[in-house]
Amino acid sequence: MPSIKPGTLVRLAVWTFGWLLAVSTPAKRPVRCTERLRFEQSKTSMITFDELAAKWKLRPIRNCSGRFIILTSETELSPQELLGNGVEIYTFNVATARDTVLVARLGGGGLISYRRADGTHLHTLNTGEGFERKLQDLGIEI
Repeated sequence: MPSIKPGTLVRLAVWTFGWLLAVSTPAKRPVRCTERLRFEQSKTSMITFDELAAKWKLRPIRNCSGRFIILTSETELSPQELLGNGVEIYTFNVATARDTVLVARLGGGGLISYRRADGTHLHTLNTGEGFERKLQDLGIEI
């Protein structure tokens, strides 16, 4: 199977032995694959929405029910540092978002992070409904 280079516009998702080769996208909202990621399988259970909500201070996003900004104070954390091992994180360039979008499905919801040009992140914690609604708005399927 040929590999798909980062930046290639694709319309399907293919997983082979843990390698993400492409991303899925609705026809009207193209999303570009930006990273080919390898995920380690972990024996630990998946982190949940409730666990993250209890660990961090959250600020509700106005007019977006089920979506919250995670306030990590002055500490800059990547999504991997925030979630730990065993969580799959997908990376997308979306035409309607100025920053790179990183997405992880969690028990009871999901994390959508935005990686700014300077390398810092804005993390949003989402309930199941808020997560699905925002993914649809961004044109992302995982």
